[in-house]
Amino acid sequence: MALEVVAAILAEEVPVEVGNPKPVAVPQKLARYLTAKDLETIRLAVDEAESRTSAEIRIHINFRLLFFETSRKRAARLFRQLGMHQTRDATGVLLFFTLKEQRFEIITDRGIDAKIDSREWTELASELPIVIHQKGLTEGICDGVRRLGDLLAVHFSRLQDDRNELSDDVSL
Repeated sequence: MALEVVAAILAEEVPVEVGNPKPVAVPQKLARYLTAKDLETIRLAVDEAESRTSAEIRIHINFRLLFFETSRKRAARLFRQLGMHQTRDATGVLLFFTLKEQRFEIITDRGIDAKIDSREWTELASELPIVIHQKGLTEGICDGVRRLGDLLAVHFSRLQDDRNELSDDVSL
């Protein structure tokens, strides 16, 4: 499901090692919307959300789509490119933002789809643009990640042998 985002949104990939943050060069197109500190703030929100669930969360912020692609197709392709379909229990969730088009997508793996009803995704997706508009891009995304973590923790509690299967870094 593709929903318009009321606030301006941007995306790209920036690797930052867990526990050892490095300065990140934010691409020029995105620098108007995000700083390296913003990316680290989002990464920490993902890390905190994942501490309560066995699911894996990734955030991707993209500046613009190619003229022939939809945000849904791009997000689904990126889900596979990031290896999100290869988690142990098929519990990957991608929040994909494209800033120029002001759109976002939530892509989930089959393990997530089996337990979480589409109404819960619709509710989260309808709240996210409002929060971004009210709090700004970084805080809005962090708030969305916290809400996502709350939802996932109900259905996918953290396992004793759980490990972080995917990077928490924001991809650009």
